[in-house]
Amino acid sequence: MELNERIAAARRAAGMSQEQLGEALGVSRQAVSKWESGQTKPDLEAVGKMCELFHLSADYLLLGREEKKDDGSAAQAQPKAQTTPGGYSLILVDTNPSPWETRRILRNSGMSEEDVDRMVPLLPVALASGLTLEEAYRRAKDFESCGLVKVIRDESAQSQESMLQADPIEAPEEKRGGLGFGGTVLAVMLGVILALLLMSLF
Repeated sequence: MELNERIAAARRAAGMSQEQLGEALGVSRQAVSKWESGQTKPDLEAVGKMCELFHLSADYLLLGREEKKDDGSAAQAQPKAQTTPGGYSLILVDTNPSPWETRRILRNSGMSEEDVDRMVPLLPVALASGLTLEEAYRRAKDFESCGLVKVIRDESAQSQESMLQADPIEAPEEKRGGLGFGGTVLAVMLGVILALLLMSLF
């Protein structure tokens, strides 16, 4: 895996778009796109910020070297998703009815062509992280026709295996309003009619 691929993989694992990463680093989305396509390389300041943002070592991000554990054995460096404590992630698990249809839906949701092309072959993948439960389910409706989407806790979105194994979180109960204005008027009218009928009987 080359530098450009490691940057793209770390960004996707964090559930960030190219635009969001650009904002976090103070660069344009086009700059991030060029890094990920291998047209240009980020400067050292941007690399340092990405290491902090994605919780990766510079050795891994720049050179692809595995981190060493205390016992000297190699530990596979895995980018960690940037999450909010108690947050939820929206996961796309498969493409149904077809990868082509999924690509179209993802592009229509505002994702760049490059993000979509990289994302679909790597399923399961986090479409978004750090969401409230209500927001996650609201966004899930936009992606239901892509295939299987599920909402899981952010801490379960750290690897593809954990995303697959995580049980989906149930949707929050919708708040039920009262009768509303029309219902209230109707109830009052029925009460008045019933009262008049009772008075006429006695």
